[in-house]
Formats: sequence, structure tokens, C-alpha cells
Amino acid sequence: MSKADDVARNATVQISEDDAQIRQLVRARLEATGLHVVEAETGEAGLLVLSADIDVVILDVGLPGIDGFTVLRAIRRRHPIPIIMVSAASDEADRVLGLEIGADDYVVKPFLPRELVARVHAVLRRSARLPESQEVVAGILIFGDLSVDGNAMQQNAPRIAGMPERYIAQQLALFKHGERPSGLAGLMAPYAAP
Repeated sequence: MSKADDVARNATVQISEDDAQIRQLVRARLEATGLHVVEAETGEAGLLVLSADIDVVILDVGLPGIDGFTVLRAIRRRHPIPIIMVSAASDEADRVLGLEIGADDYVVKPFLPRELVARVHAVLRRSARLPESQEVVAGILIFGDLSVDGNAMQQNAPRIAGMPERYIAQQLALFKHGERPSGLAGLMAPYAAP
């Protein structure tokens, strides 16, 4: 079993959804696959229960009180946690907005519970592939024995075989500002401790 599979089996999912029937159905399906679940009925409650123990958030756009887009923005300011937006609105503009402001995936209601669970597992596998790093301090990201100084690399125009310099610079800029860019997984995977 790979590290990604192990993480996907033991993860905690936060469901921020005001519809109790949907929450219960999704919870039952997630728990049947070995995931732990934390629930929130409002945007405010979702922000209150969010913790470092949460591995992925399922976030309804139409939450009472603080809406899902506002919650998404608030989470993104503090956490790189994967977020799957769920909405009854099938409007393309809403889906694009959610993805542009930081959602990792977007599912339109009504959805198939099995598909949502599969998407949760896919997001968990992707996030587990990025080697855990220490905190980003002054633009330096540490992967096991490898440390990457984003400041120096941006100034010295980094080159990695087969990767456009512009892409590398964008990924390095993300972690320089304290984020864990998903694109670094491919760059750093060969250097990660097993």
C-alpha cells in the first residue's frame, strides 16, 4: 500500500452542508470507505471546526450565513487544504469562480454520492503525493534532506530539464508566500524521503 493510499484511508473530511439529508448520505458513504467525518451546517460553523486534523473539505456554496465562496476565501488565506465545492447552481460562472478562487474540484447537485467519494479519494491521493515539508520560512521549503530557496532560485532563473522557466517561477512564487503548490510534487518527488 502506498503512502497516498494510506492517507486516503485514514483521512478526516469536513462536510460543510446545510441540507441534513445530503450531509448524512455523504457522511455514511465516506465512513463506509474508512474516512472520518466532521460536520458543519453553516459557513460560520465550518470555519470554527476547521483544524489541522482536517484533510479535505466538502463545501456547499449555498450555506446560510457566510456563503461557501466567502468560506473558501477565508480558508485559502490560512490553509492549503484541498476543497471540493458542491452547489445546486449549475451555472458555468459559479463553477469557474469557485475554481479560480481556490477550489480543487467542483461538483454540481444533484450528484452521485459514489462519484463525490471517488473525488474525495482522488484529491487525498494527490495531496499525499506532495512530500510533507517543514514550515516555509523566508521562502525556503524543506523536503527531507533537500532545501529549496525560492528567493535565490527566482533571481537565478532556475532550469529543470523539460520544464518551462515561467512555470517553475510560478510554482516557486507560491511556496515563497507560504503555500504548498501542487506543481512542486513532480519537481520534488525524486528528492523526497521514502
